[in-house]
Amino acid sequence: MKDSGIITFIGEKEGYGNVVIVQQSNGYYAWYGNVSEEVKLYDYVEKGEMLGKSLSDFYYYVLYKDDNPIKNEN
Repeated sequence: MKDSGIITFIGEKEGYGNVVIVQQSNGYYAWYGNVSEEVKLYDYVEKGEMLGKSLSDFYYYVLYKDDNPIKNEN
């Protein structure tokens, strides 16, 4: 995990499979998709803590701010 925060959602999201959403301490929402969760709803998680395992060879990571995905400008 990239920043500490609170688990605000665990469940299915269309196109992402099983998703864990973290409301990060910096105000962003991080979506981790296609993962099996090892956390519970409203758990506080620290930066670097394991949230779950990928359900295949890949997983999704999307960062949101104000309900909009953040684009990587690199």
